[in-house]
Order: sequence, then C-alpha cells, then structure tokens
Amino acid sequence: MNKYYFTHGRGLYEFAKNELDILALSLKNESNFSYKVDVCDYIEGKLLFETNLDLKNLLKLTTIERLFFSIIFKKFDNCEISSKTILDNITESLDLNPSDKRFMFVLDNYNEKKDEILENNSKKFRNVIKYRIDCKLTGKWRSNSDLKTKIIDCITNNLSQHNFEVDLSSPNFVISCHLSEIALVLGIPVTNLPLSFRNTIKNIGLRSTICSAMIQLSEILENYDNILILDPFCGKSTILCEMMHQYKDRKNIFYLCSDCDSKQIDFSVDNCNAIKNSENLISDFICSNLFKNSKFPFKDDIFDLIITDLPFGKNHPVKFFQNQQDFYVTILSEFNRLVNKSKGFCVLLVNSKEMSILEHTLSQKENEWFLISKYLVSLGETSAYLTKISRSKS
Repeated sequence: MNKYYFTHGRGLYEFAKNELDILALSLKNESNFSYKVDVCDYIEGKLLFETNLDLKNLLKLTTIERLFFSIIFKKFDNCEISSKTILDNITESLDLNPSDKRFMFVLDNYNEKKDEILENNSKKFRNVIKYRIDCKLTGKWRSNSDLKTKIIDCITNNLSQHNFEVDLSSPNFVISCHLSEIALVLGIPVTNLPLSFRNTIKNIGLRSTICSAMIQLSEILENYDNILILDPFCGKSTILCEMMHQYKDRKNIFYLCSDCDSKQIDFSVDNCNAIKNSENLISDFICSNLFKNSKFPFKDDIFDLIITDLPFGKNHPVKFFQNQQDFYVTILSEFNRLVNKSKGFCVLLVNSKEMSILEHTLSQKENEWFLISKYLVSLGETSAYLTKISRSKS
C-alpha cells in the first residue's frame, strides 16, 4: 500500500473521492483482485489516501488537479505550532539514514514508478540526484519570508548530505511544501503537468475537472443501446471533448453541440477534430449554429442527455431574451420538449448569482423539472453550481 495525496478544486471533493472509489471497484471487477483505497486524512483541497492501485491507473483520474507521493501530511488540530516544530518535522521526515524513513521509501518508489510510466531510461536517477523546491506559505504564515527561507534551507541542508543537488532548470524531481494554519504538507508531484491538463484541447474553455464532474453527474449508463447527447451552449466544446476522451471506447454515443456565436463553433470544430484524430475516437460529433429565436430545430424527445454551461455575464449575453428569468423559463421549456421523457435528464452549470432564478423557475406550477442535486464549485474568479435536473424526484 502506497500513500498519496491529491489536490482538487473547490467543491470537487465528493467527485474526486467518488471517482477514486469507482476506479478501485471497476479494476476489482475486471481482475478479481482486491484493490483498496483507504482515506487517511483530509484538509480543504487535499486528500491523503493509501492504496494498492498502481500509478498508471491513478493517473486516469480526471477530477483531481495534481497527484503527489506523500512525505508529510500533518494536521495541527487547532494548536499553536512554532516554527521550530515545523522545521523539526521536516528534518525528521528527510532523515535518510534509517532505512524505514518515509522520504527514502517515497523516493525509491518515485524513481521506479516514474521510469515505468515514462518508459524512458534517461529519467532514472544518476549518481547526483537533482531536485527543486516549491514552497508555499498561506494563512498567518503568508508574509513570513524568514520562515520560508528556513524551510527551504532545512530541506536543502538535509539533502545535501546525501548527494542531492538543487537544480532549478532540469530537476529529477520536485519537493512541494505547503504550510498553512491548519497543516504542513510535503510531497513529490507524480507528474510535471497537472492531471487536469489536456494536450488535445487546442482552445481552452471550461476547466477539464469541472467538465469531468459534470460527466460524473450525468451517469451515462452502459446498458443504453444508443445515446444522443446535446450541448446547446457549447462554447469551445470542452465538456463534450472531455466526454469523448473518457468514453472513447463507446461506439454508441453521438454528440451534438451548438452555439449562437460562430467563432465559438470554429473553436469547437478545432477541438473536436484534434481530440478525435489524436485518440482515434469512434464516436461522431456535429458542431453547428442551431439556436435561433429561442428554438432548436429538433423533434421532441430525441436526446438522452443535455449537458451544458448555461451562458451568463456581460461577456456571454443571452440573445433573444429580455432578462435571465425569461431565458430560464424558455430554455427549461425547450429542454423539456427535447429530452426523452422516459430516461432523459439535464446536467447544467449555473452561475451562483443566478441559481436562485433557476430554483424559482423550477418551483413554478407549470414546470415539469425537479432539482435532483446541486454542488457549489469554483471557476476561478467566480463560482457556479453543478446541477442535475430530472422529471422525477428520484
């Protein structure tokens, strides 16, 4: 069992933890081997866990930002911690002399697994092991530059005794340190780039972790014969591109995306073509400018799922409508017409300031939708709700 921690965006803990559990269960069903995931500790934005899942499978996680080999994950439990105690903890963890120390175990594991994943002999550590330190202090420690210097010096002094050398440009590994009011966390990032990075996305739109959480809410079922999915306000189609990436082996999914902005359609076509060509995708897609005069040119009851980031704000004006209330009333009515009555539902990303408008619209007598779930998430400078609506309350 190896110990890792991952970081996640605000509001995505439930999705990240659920994805980890689903991964272990699916691998267990495939191989009849007992895979385990034990949650050890949690602080906001970081989850420490122990697992016997191999690293190749852990790197398939899509709702997390970064994955780390854990060296220190120490919560302070509301007690006052001195800088000396912090430095002592770091020194103890980086003591390379005893064979059972955490740091050497992590480093050996990192070396082995990194080489296994990259299949690149040049990544093996040489006689001199090069590293870089990323140190972040937040909360009451934020402006304590003296402590930050001491932490970096503490790490450097301990490792310099054992043939480790600082190299800022081409290190063999990075030591990431985060000190906050509630915890000291020290680890080695498994990959150079965040797991949320998608090299197949040419035009960045919605963050991939948010897209993945929306897909998780959609619960695409394996036993559906054919699935028709619509993103009516697709922007750069990052939601559907992420879905195409995650379900690239599914032959029975057809994607349709539209937007009233022709430039966004151009971006969508670039993104969809790039991911389809790079991953040899089986599923097909269509990008088109379809939304005219608040109506879509489709027959009733044809979509199994509508998944979309609803437009909001000055940079994304809602055309054809006097106000947002009018938009939500009309669009929910249109979704009601388009979605399959027996099994269809919608997953929507709604600006936090407009969630009350959506809930008010859903509460009206003539409305046929029920709010199944909502999750507040961060979109950087703003926040939004991941919501799922259905015609039944279950």
